[in-house]
Amino acid sequence: MQIARVGARCLQCAMAYQIIATRTEGASPKSSTPGGPLFHCIDLKLSANDPKELESVRLVKFELPRSFKDHCKFSDNGPSFPIQIWTPGFFDVIVRVFHGDGSEEVVEGRVQWVQGAVPTLVTFQS
Repeated sequence: MQIARVGARCLQCAMAYQIIATRTEGASPKSSTPGGPLFHCIDLKLSANDPKELESVRLVKFELPRSFKDHCKFSDNGPSFPIQIWTPGFFDVIVRVFHGDGSEEVVEGRVQWVQGAVPTLVTFQS
């Protein structure tokens, strides 16, 4: 099930990327302490308006808040460069897209997880 999709356009080029967030299939919410907040497993991945735009991508860096144990995650697993995280609530994410020619693009957004509602990924800066 898709949770949300956000996009950002590179100011120096014509490429448009989106971050897609989905619930991890088969992963039930869990708590690290009895009665504590529930953590949900979600997948984040890169997408583009034109799939050919992903051909030049070599590495994607997901920068999560420092409250995450592993707050910098890298993926070189194209074409969608997925990662998986556990989260109890909302957080900001910065995604750096590195191309084979050395150029870099940035997509920024916020994952919002309101109790009882479907999580959403919202662009707050591009």
